Amino acid sequence: QVMAVNRATKAVPQVAQNAVESNVTLEVANDESQIPDIISRLELPMVELDLFDEGERMQIAMALDDALLNAMIHGNLEVSSELRQSDNGTPYVNMIAERKEQAPYRDRKVTIKLEATSEEIIFIIRDDGPGFDAAALRDPTDPENIERAGGRGLLLINAFMDEVSHNEVGNEIRMRKRKVTGNGEESNDSDE
Repeated sequence: QVMAVNRATKAVPQVAQNAVESNVTLEVANDESQIPDIISRLELPMVELDLFDEGERMQIAMALDDALLNAMIHGNLEVSSELRQSDNGTPYVNMIAERKEQAPYRDRKVTIKLEATSEEIIFIIRDDGPGFDAAALRDPTDPENIERAGGRGLLLINAFMDEVSHNEVGNEIRMRKRKVTGNGEESNDSDE
């Protein structure tokens, strides 16, 4: 999925070189097949603002992929990662398909907000689910949990982004990535 992101950003219109900031808000259904197109749309401001190199954009795309999947599957559809542990994940796949057809799950949306300047980008991804306690997640690097499904996505997100936080309810993730300046330091153009 992540490789498809690069195809959409090869040709940036000449006028895009004049961009100084970008704000995008998307509201999407629980359809994981849309994720590559969503990520492609979210990558355009990074290209226009010359924020990151291709490798950094790929890492951001991987973080977005995990955050969007978490919001759709675990947030809105309330399907537990634990279901992947049994019967080759069949119960997990089946419950996702069932919940996509059942109320209230099918009516829930994922809202994605992007705020970008030439110095940084912030993504806010919020689902309509009940939320979760981020502090209660098992450490995926603990040898006891190494074979278990779940938790690796958040580990990856934290590895690729500069700041990651959740709201109190646990149905919103905020991810920030700053541009590294020529001297190797992160830009410090923050309002917060």
